[in-house]
Parts: sequence; structure tokens; C-alpha cells
Amino acid sequence: MMDMDSDTECKISQIQSFIQTTISHHNFSGVVIGISGGIDSALTAWLAVKTLGADRVFGILMPDRDSARTTLRDSKLVCKHLQISYKVISLSPLLRKIGVYRLHPPASIFP
Repeated sequence: MMDMDSDTECKISQIQSFIQTTISHHNFSGVVIGISGGIDSALTAWLAVKTLGADRVFGILMPDRDSARTTLRDSKLVCKHLQISYKVISLSPLLRKIGVYRLHPPASIFP
């Protein structure tokens, strides 16, 4: 566990209160979070797990053709570390079907 100053602990407590209040107000049983493997989604998932427990947080991993090769690996690592269930849903078939990939070449050709 990392050491946190009192201001950081106060902010975390405020966020947890917001999460708990929102979940209770809407009578939700938990949350679904898009996990990219980046710091934003990892922190969001961590706060949700800290507030609700891992059994009430579910991750959705949505790679596509242009995702960095490490994205899916990092996303799974976040889910495993937080001990949350997750599902991988590739966005490539949908993006291909609606013509998004015809709008620009694959990202891999860019420097």
C-alpha cells in the first residue's frame, strides 16, 4: 500500500462517498468499467473496488485493430491485480462494418 498524505486520503474518501451515494441512489448492484490498461481506467477501477468490493466491479476490455499491442495485456493485468471479472469484446468487427477503417489507414503505418 502506498503512503498518502491527508489531502489525498480526503479526496479518495470524497470520491468513495460519491460512488457509494450514486450506486445507492440508483439502486445499482455494481459498476461496469471500460478498462484500457492506462492510468485513468486503472485508477477508476481501483476506486470502485476499494469502495464496492471486487465482486461488484466488472471490466470490459475493448481492443480494436489500431490498439497498441500491449493494451490488452495491460488491461488484463489491471483486472487480475484488482481481482475483478472481465470480458474482452473486440471493436474491430463493428468498426469495420460501419466503415470507420475506410476513413483512415491503419495506425501502424504512422511513426
